[in-house]
Amino acid sequence: MARAFTTIAMLAVLAVSGFVFYKHVKANGLTTELHRLGFRQSGGSAADDELLSASTQLEADHSAYFTFRRTNLSRFKDMRLAYATDSAYCVEDVKAGKWYHLTGPGGYPIDGPC
Repeated sequence: MARAFTTIAMLAVLAVSGFVFYKHVKANGLTTELHRLGFRQSGGSAADDELLSASTQLEADHSAYFTFRRTNLSRFKDMRLAYATDSAYCVEDVKAGKWYHLTGPGGYPIDGPC
């Protein structure tokens, strides 16, 4: 009997909290709730992830071909290789209308184009 009551009480609390969240999102919009939870609206973290992945691919290809020019970055959406030589490169990415870039090897993602 106690288990049944506990289960029903937990379901009621879950339903009420879901309803309160729904009302809040309906009144204020989902973006404010996502921003409050710490998600970036700028796309910066997505750009960081993609630029670091591209950097890993560029450096792996460099160890195989001894140049950064032969790397194909077509699998990355909105990314382009701004310049590439035998010893350096710069990759640009645009997320949410904002440019980010990474200069390498050994660089890290920063705001703005190359």
